[in-house]
Formats: sequence, structure tokens, C-alpha cells
Amino acid sequence: MSAASAQTPSPSTKTGLARFANPWTALVGGCLAVAALSLLYPTTPTYDPWAWIIWGREIVNFDLTTTTGPSWKPLPAIFTTLFAPFGSAAPDLWVMIARAGGLLALAGGFRVTTRLVEIVTESRMSRWSPPAVFAGVCAIAAMLLQSEFAKATMLGNSEGLLVASVLFAFDRALDADRRSALLLAAVAGLLRPEIWPFLGLYGLYLLWRHRELWPWVIGVGVAVPLLWLVPEYIGSGNFFRAADRAQDLKYLPWSPALAPDPTGRILDMTELMLPADVWRLAVVGALFSLWALFRRNFAPALFCLMPVAWVAIVARMTESGYAGNPRYLLLGTSLFCVVAAAGLGSLLAYAWLLGAKVDARLGPVTFVALVLAGAAYSSTAGDLDGRVERWAGLDGYLRDESNHRTALPKAIGLAGGRERVLACGEITTNNFQVPMLAWYLDVHVNRVGLDPIGPGTTFQTRTNPDSKLDPPTGPPGATVVGTEPPWIVLRKCR
Repeated sequence: MSAASAQTPSPSTKTGLARFANPWTALVGGCLAVAALSLLYPTTPTYDPWAWIIWGREIVNFDLTTTTGPSWKPLPAIFTTLFAPFGSAAPDLWVMIARAGGLLALAGGFRVTTRLVEIVTESRMSRWSPPAVFAGVCAIAAMLLQSEFAKATMLGNSEGLLVASVLFAFDRALDADRRSALLLAAVAGLLRPEIWPFLGLYGLYLLWRHRELWPWVIGVGVAVPLLWLVPEYIGSGNFFRAADRAQDLKYLPWSPALAPDPTGRILDMTELMLPADVWRLAVVGALFSLWALFRRNFAPALFCLMPVAWVAIVARMTESGYAGNPRYLLLGTSLFCVVAAAGLGSLLAYAWLLGAKVDARLGPVTFVALVLAGAAYSSTAGDLDGRVERWAGLDGYLRDESNHRTALPKAIGLAGGRERVLACGEITTNNFQVPMLAWYLDVHVNRVGLDPIGPGTTFQTRTNPDSKLDPPTGPPGATVVGTEPPWIVLRKCR
């Protein structure tokens, strides 16, 4: 054996993520590059991300305060702490990560769909066969057409990262790369505590069947709760402030938790978030998973149970008084999209196989005929037309949100600048703009209020172009000191 051959490991000796280093690097790098280019489009974080960005700055300054604002989330805070030294670029850097997470979620939906088709057909149709690839593309389309996904991703929310980490955790588990699956599930557990039951069950399974991984399981079991609870206690003096904040419905009159039947409301919201055809195909996917289960292949059935369990958890938490925001359902609806696409792909794959039994050329002909028939049906479905129209409305919404960010520094200048605003007294603004104003004034979130009771400065604006000005008035006796659309600055100093 030559020296060169002795130093070069055989591909068969590579294990775990090492075998996928190049594809994974290309995938993540490509998503980050596209997300970076998307920053050329009007860009701003929304309410929760602005608070995470502020907390990153405060962690760097050893001055973390989480007494007000949204619930604490460990994973975004890790990123925003790393981005804090970049100053004014920090908000855009976080939005880039969130958008890359959304793109990774779409890639994960494609990958898991094609793998489920391959499993259901017992590898008689590979993951790169036309039915499987077509199903993967349909999974991406369904995920994009669901309500909230594109909007949440573009505004810097963390749901894209959540969906991506869960899908790729399942993908790694299919390849018996259990350590990577555990770590990806832990990443999801740092985004939403509702993941903890799934993470705990998988950890118990690993402890039972793969005891060589017990250090990793114990490490995850300790690290995830600590990262949720300890920073929250440091910032607010209350380990469970995040849970208390999630049940504060004072400014959420639309919350399903306030409905007469919170569970029924959550189920209705879940149904409306997806096109009707996705639900029909999800039933097909569930039937194929039962067929695979009958042949002692458990993976498709386990995957089908995940979105059902997720919606049930969100519904139960809403019954307990949590907000039940539609964004909380996005993981479940995204997984339902994959179930539906896998059902479609399995149906097309078996049609191909049955046609090929009669004649080899009949297989692809049957596949093409079914695809064309489905496309003709979908083109006349009003539900899809309405969802496509929402994309046009999304552009206007994103531009309006970006205008608020672009004009705010100028509005602060009209008020005399940061020091004058702070010296004047109370600072108040629209409920949804509190963290953004706190970021640009370089203050804690709790320094900005909602009700202009005493002397101070009010930054008045509209939640959307058709809503009323909020706050409706400035401080008692205030006068308008300037207008920088969409902002109106009112002031009465002490």
C-alpha cells in the first residue's frame, strides 16, 4: 500500500455528518447567500426579533433586562449576542439568519418528502425518481402557500429555523445519525418549549437503545432548560417570566385563548392555514404511512403523528391561557404539507409502477397524465387563487413595516435626538413598535411605554395604513414637533 493511499480514508469509513460535509456546507452556504441578497429588498425585523436583538446588545454590555417584551428565546439570543459588536448591522444580520432558516425549511421539506416516498415504495422508486422529486417540489409549494410562513420568515421570526431543525433532525434519524438528530432536535428545543416532549421521548429512546450516547443526552437535557431559565432569571429575577408573558393577553383581544372554545378555534385556524387540497392529500399520506406500518416500517407513521401531536400541544396550551398565535402552528402545518406531498408522491409512484407492469413505457405516461390532470384541477381551485393573491398583499405589508424602520431615526431627530428624548420624560409609542424604538434610542425595552400619561415624547403611528393612530393622543398638553411619515412626534417635556 502506498503512503498516499494509507493517508486517505476510504469513503466507506466516513460516518455521521462527515459523509455529508460538502452537501451540507453547500446547502447552508447557499441559503445564507440568498438570504443575504434578500436584504436588498425592504427589510426590518418585527416585534419579537427587535427584542432579541436588544437583548444581544445588553448581554454584551452585561446589562440584560427582560422584564418586558416578548418571551425569552435562547437560540436567537445566541445569534444576536454574536451580532451585537456589529452595531447597526445587527438587525439585518439576524433577519438574514431567520430568512436562511426559512429557505432551509423548504429544503428540508423537499428532502424528507422524497425520502418518505422512497420508504413507502420500498425503494422501488428512489428519492430522485420523477414522482419523488415532483412531490418534493409540491411540498415546497404547499409550505409557501400556507398562511404566515413567508410573512414570518421575511420579518425575522424564528419559525423557519424551527421547521428546518425538526425536518433535518428527522432526516438524520432516518440515516441512523442519532447524535446529529439529537443536536438538531435540541436546536428546535431552544426555539420553542413545546418541542421538549418530543426531545424528551427521543432522549429516553437513545438512553434505552443506544447507551453510548448517554453523555450527549444528559448534556442536552441539562443545557436546554438552563439556557431557557438562567438568562431569564438574570434579566428579570423570575425563572418563569417567559411563561407569564406568554399568558398576558391584555393587548391580544384576538387570542384564541379568549374564545369560548379555544381548542375549536385552534383547530379552525389550523384548517384555514392550508389549502383544502393539502388536507385531502394528507389523508392519502396517512393511509400510505399505515401501509408502510403494516410492513413494519415505522418512520412514515411516526412522521404523520408529529404534526397531530404538535397541534394538540398548542391547543392544550391555549386552553391553559397561552396566546395561541397562528405562528405557533406553523411547525405543525409545515409537517402536514410534507405528509400531503409524500402522499401525492407515493400515489404517483405506485401509478408509475402499476403502469410499468403492463408496459415499461406506460409507467411514465401514467405519471405525466396524472400530473397534468392534477395541474388542471388546481388551476381552477379558488382556494389556491386566493393564496397566490396574498403574495401581492405581502409586498405592501413588508414595505410598510420597512418604512417604519427607515423613518424612525429621522423622527427621533425631529424630537431633538436621543439625549433630548430621554431628558424630556416618558417615552411612548405604538404597542408593536416598542422594541424598535428602544433599539434606536439605545435603552431597555421597559423604558418605552404605551400610555402617554405624564410629560414626555410620543412617537405616534399606525399599525397598518388603514388603522387608527396609536397612541391616539400624546402627553397632556403636547404639541406636534414634527412629522416623518409614517411617524408623528408629539412632545410635552417636564
